[in-house]
This record gives sequence, C-alpha cells and structure tokens, in this order.
Amino acid sequence: MPEQRSRVWSILTAQSMLSNSLEMEQIDELTKELEKMQEPSKSQSPTACIFNFINSTLGSGVLTIPYIFSVAGYIMGPLISISFAVLALISFFMLKKACDATQKFQFNQLTFALFNNKILGIISVLMQLIFIQGALISYVVVIKDNMWFFGQDQELYRNLATTGATLLLILPLCFLKQLKMLKFVSYAILVVFFYITLVLAIILFRKLKIQPLNVQAFQVNLKSLFALSLSIHAYSAQYNFVNLYCELQNREKNACKVLFSTSLLVVCTYLLVGFFGYFAFEKLTQPDILSNLPHTILAEIANSSLLFFMICHFPLPVYAMRKGMESLIWNVKEVAYWKSVIISCSIVGVSLAIGLFVHSVDTVLDFTSTVAGGSLGFIFPALFAGKVYRKEGSLRGQVACAIYMGVGIAIIILAFGIGIYKWA
Repeated sequence: MPEQRSRVWSILTAQSMLSNSLEMEQIDELTKELEKMQEPSKSQSPTACIFNFINSTLGSGVLTIPYIFSVAGYIMGPLISISFAVLALISFFMLKKACDATQKFQFNQLTFALFNNKILGIISVLMQLIFIQGALISYVVVIKDNMWFFGQDQELYRNLATTGATLLLILPLCFLKQLKMLKFVSYAILVVFFYITLVLAIILFRKLKIQPLNVQAFQVNLKSLFALSLSIHAYSAQYNFVNLYCELQNREKNACKVLFSTSLLVVCTYLLVGFFGYFAFEKLTQPDILSNLPHTILAEIANSSLLFFMICHFPLPVYAMRKGMESLIWNVKEVAYWKSVIISCSIVGVSLAIGLFVHSVDTVLDFTSTVAGGSLGFIFPALFAGKVYRKEGSLRGQVACAIYMGVGIAIIILAFGIGIYKWA
C-alpha cells in the first residue's frame, strides 16, 4: 500500500507539473500575442518609407547646400556632401543593427536595453529633442522668410501670417498617429525641389548668356569650415529613422533597399541644388539660397512651393520629437491620444514663439545641429552598434565603431569651435 500511494502521488505530481508547464506555455503565447497587438502596425510599404525618409532628410538643410559649395568650392563642396552622406548611411546601418538586436525603436529604450543606464538614455533623448527643436525653429524662420508677398517693412504682417499658417495648417497635421498618413504629402516633396532646381537652372543659363562663371574649385580657409555644421544638419535624419524603421514592412528584407534608395535620391537632389545655386550666384550665395532669388514670378512660385514643402515637412520632426518625449516621460510604446495632442501643441507653440524672433537659419543650426545632431549621427549609433558587436564577440565590428565615433567626435569639436568663432 505505501508503495502504491507513493506511485499514485508521483503520477499526480507529474500530471500537475505537466499541467503547469502547459499553462505556462499558453501564458507565454498569449503574452507574445499581446505584445504584438500593442506594437505599432508595421504598415509602411518600402516606397512610402523611402519618400517619408526623404521628407525627413530634406529640410531647411537643402537650402544651405549652395552656400556650402560657395565656401568650399565646386569640387570640395560635393566631396564634403558625399562624405557626410556616406557617414550618415553607416550610422543608419548601425541603428538598424541595434534595433534588430533589441527590438527597441526609441533612443532611450535602445540605451536602456543595451547599457541598462537611465542617465545615458535621458541624454540620448535630450540630444534628440534639442536637435529637432532647433530644426523646427529653423523651419519657422524659413516659412517667415518665404512670405514673399510682404515687404521688408511689414514684419508684423509677416509674423501674423506665419502664426496663422503654423496654427491652422501645420498643427492639425501634427496630430496624426502614424507616419504612413503623410506618404502622399511626401510624394509631392520631390516635385517641389525639382521646381526649385529648375528655377535655379533657368537663372544660371540666363546669366551665362551675359557673363562667364567666376567660381572656385577648391577653397581651403577658415570660412570653408563653416560647411561642417551645415553638412551635419543636412544629413541628420537619425532622429526619425528609428520611427520609420519601426513601421516598415518586412524590416530585414526591405531595409537595405530603403536606405540606399533614399541616400541616392537625397545626394542627387543636394548636388543639383548645390551646383545650380552656387553657379548662379557665386560669391553672393546666401545660407538660404531662396533669399538670393530676384523678385520674379518664377521666384514667387519657388517661394510658394517651399512654403508648401515646409508645411508638409513640419509634422515629421514633430512626430519624432513627440515619440521621444512620450518614451522619456511614460516609457511606453503608445500613450493616450489626448496626451499626444498636448505634446504636439507644446512643441509647435515653442517652435513658433522662438522662430518669430530669429532672423537667420544658420544662427540656430550652427549649434543645435553640431552638438545634438552630431551626437545622434556619430556618437549614439556607434555606441549602440559597438555594444551589440561586443555581445556577439566581433572585435572587427567594435574597432570599426570606435573609429567611426572618433571621426565623428573630431568633426563635432571642430564644427562647434568654428561656430563659436563665427558668432563671437
């Protein structure tokens, strides 16, 4: 009898353990399903992602490319631009590797997952917020400057019109919950820049009928270093890459196609605008190329097109900044819609309030892009990817990340120093 009781007890215990094991497996499966339901829908096709990525990259930075060519030369300028494009592409692949390894898609979440360091995570989000805020302020300045229908002595009306456009046209677009909703707007962006490039080409060809070109191939002096901070800004799309990558369909399959296609289209756009803008205005080229345009119907259409672009582009960095703030404050993937609305209103309001009193784009970009944009583009991607390579035991990957970070830090220090010298 004792042996039978012991055997029965063993059978019951085994059945209980098996039952508990099955229950745990079911709980695990339900948990995974719940996590999938809570994840943002990966509903961006590669084409939509490419155009939204282009929209994220082509901001006020494209207007500074002719100025970069003017201070560096028509050969050195493109070399600088292409070099920064390659560095940006490397950083995107570093961020991709970190996102794939952790399945996290915000800077502070990546930092905590890889380093378990909240302070470093807060710093990463602050860099993201500072860069985006600087970019948004520069967009307000560009919108204000392109109100061509107001004279120089009508600043009050210009500010009122900028305020109205920001609150009535831009702000509602900033309430969108997903980036895929902006894909049709992003398609129109390339048309806008094609027209601006066409206007610059027409001005150049008209000029060539009157006088020959007087341009420099290489310019190596202190002023040519002004190109560094503007180039950092022109290729700083890391702030929104993690959001775009999160929504991309079949990430692992489509990532390379999206990254290479976007990089190629952005570089081609920058080079065309840079060459035509610099050759058209030579030494008189301004940091905002549209301020060089004469008051003609072509220029007025170009200014109106850029207004349309800025209105359509504005919601993308606002979305990235909002997601960063939500992640920092609540540390969740999604928050209540009313919270997103309040954060969006705050971001747009602060950008508008500061932008109305700033009169030059490069005043903002020299510092916010250098420190914050440089950190997002050079330091944090290398930190993330280097940590993943370390876990994988890849010494070559760690060395490559260290070299990339070293180059980035040198560029940041040099660009920041030149910015201080420029405005001292």
